[in-house]
Amino acid sequence: MANCGISVFPTYAKYVDGGPFTSFSESIYVVGAYWYAVLELEVLTGYDLYPSSATVLVNNQKIGVIEPRPVSRYQDLQAYSIVFSTGYFNPPYPYTGLNNLKVKPVSQADWLVIGNWWVNYFAQ
Repeated sequence: MANCGISVFPTYAKYVDGGPFTSFSESIYVVGAYWYAVLELEVLTGYDLYPSSATVLVNNQKIGVIEPRPVSRYQDLQAYSIVFSTGYFNPPYPYTGLNNLKVKPVSQADWLVIGNWWVNYFAQ
């Protein structure tokens, strides 16, 4: 039993409002994942109300939302984590293969900025 992680470190922060050129869709490759995983993001949001929270999906299944980290309160990107089951990864178990991570804002007015992000998971 070993703790394994995938790290993605973009050289720049990405503006996301759900438009055709400003959407967030990234690949995650896992090897022997089981039990649970943690998605960690650095974010700053243009929204400050919970109903405007962007949806986070793995393989088109909702794993959580990005709660407000508004520019009205913060100047720098803020850490945010979502714990989810590795059952959202593509089968078979233990999960190995390519998966898709998406962040979908409620509307283009509810934009956010995503900096570094990574997924940590338990692997066999």
